[in-house]
Amino acid sequence: MSLAYVPLHSLRRAFVAATCSLVGSFVSPASFAWDLTILHVNDVHSAAAGVNDRGPVYDDTNAVGGLARVTALVADEKAKAKVQGKAVLALDSGDFWQGTHFFRTGGMPWAREAMRRMPWDAVTLGNHEFDLGCETLARYVKALPFPVLAANLEKNPACPLSTAPLPATVVKDFNGVKVGIIGLANDEGKDISEACHETNFADRTTALRRAAAKLEKAGVTHIIAVTHVGYEADQALARAVPAIDVIVGGHTHSVLGNHPHSEGPYPTVIPHDDGSQTLVVQAGRSTRYLGRLSVSFDDAGRIVQFKGDLEELVPCLRRDEPMHEFVVRSLEAIRADQERFVGVNTSTLPDGLDPCREGDCLSGMTTADAFLAWGRSRGAVAAILNGGAIRAAMPIGPVTYADLLDIHPFGNRIQLAEVSGAVLREALEHGISEPDVIGPRVLQTAGLRYRLNPVAPVGQRIVSAEIRTKEGTWESILPENLYRIVTISYLLGGGDHFSMLGQHAKIQETGPLEVDVLEAYLHEQKDRDDHLPTPVPGRIIGMPVR
Repeated sequence: MSLAYVPLHSLRRAFVAATCSLVGSFVSPASFAWDLTILHVNDVHSAAAGVNDRGPVYDDTNAVGGLARVTALVADEKAKAKVQGKAVLALDSGDFWQGTHFFRTGGMPWAREAMRRMPWDAVTLGNHEFDLGCETLARYVKALPFPVLAANLEKNPACPLSTAPLPATVVKDFNGVKVGIIGLANDEGKDISEACHETNFADRTTALRRAAAKLEKAGVTHIIAVTHVGYEADQALARAVPAIDVIVGGHTHSVLGNHPHSEGPYPTVIPHDDGSQTLVVQAGRSTRYLGRLSVSFDDAGRIVQFKGDLEELVPCLRRDEPMHEFVVRSLEAIRADQERFVGVNTSTLPDGLDPCREGDCLSGMTTADAFLAWGRSRGAVAAILNGGAIRAAMPIGPVTYADLLDIHPFGNRIQLAEVSGAVLREALEHGISEPDVIGPRVLQTAGLRYRLNPVAPVGQRIVSAEIRTKEGTWESILPENLYRIVTISYLLGGGDHFSMLGQHAKIQETGPLEVDVLEAYLHEQKDRDDHLPTPVPGRIIGMPVR
């Protein structure tokens, strides 16, 4: 039987009223042997109260998303399915940690208590779950009431994770129909996070293929993978391992379907030579969306029909009251930071987690300016930081220390370092080395500007790179020259694969936390009316328009 795609456009929740009236409603195929609904999120990044267009918020009353809405929708769907004899799987694809004050103040214990309240059937590990090291992560995994899956994590007695329950797979039985779930953790934990040296990962494809083969040998014909390796990587895995029916992914924050900034269709269909197909889905980030995929299988376990979409979790949706109360209680730890006034921002320049990965952004430029102001008396001529270090936008209007911590939640210290022009240019090239250029490695700058050609081959995209002189003119960065720069300890430690900095930069001095340098700079630069400075753009030239 051929596979058919049934679009969900007729049921799209395009308006808030329509969203609320259609919650949980979808048409299920009646002519096939068995139906499965998969509900999923990824990259929650501790956005417990949801988000608005500029970043995380701390009152979920009028916000989009939030853990209370996710919990309520999943619980309602499961309750309805139980009455109807239907099958529902609820999955989280990792990076529950980091990104807001909830995690900054509560750390692993807060994440553990929040996650214990979530209605998941299985989850996997993102890169940020490794941010506090393997010993802390092991305690977290042991405390969760559902399986944490990592088929690609190899057991090593020297690593604390060797004692944590991290199976490759779990099998769910729905009235005699068995569904196998495979987990693939993010395997960059040692490069972009704080996984211990003894943490070893198997090849993704090999691990996935091996786990799928074991499930098939055990008679499981419905196989789902929950992964944290990114949208493009998931599509490659789907092509390489056709035994997988559905890949529920994370890491790239990819929005799929007919939504703003969509990267592809929901689901993305990967066809195979034998006529079968693998469906790939992802649900953005920060709980703005809940993914909902309905799949119908024939008696042989092959997909015969599917439909799905991302549901935006708008304010009128029901909240789970116990989860809502937990989120409200969690706010007490950040009241003082919310009352610490910094100034008033009037700039409407692009800003936030996504814009700072796409070119000049307000928080990126302002932070780089603050770094350079700190470093000039120490001989610094430029400052850089990766766009991925910026997690929220500066509010328009009053700005507090809590807002600055939303922008910089990771607790990085700044460092003064000496690098050659060749290494500096290599770092700039690495910053734009993603296939479509845009990404968390893009370097925000001060005292330095660069022009790129986005269609040039990776490694050959920088057209020009210049340093601003004391006289205000621009001079080309020369490979043989040495330059003093200010950046964050994460990059000078080789984080995000900036190995050229980790190996060749000579650290001269370690300074304060990045957020404290930014706060001090803003206090110094604001005018008598408390208006904060607006940085001058034009530092990154030639970025593609998304």
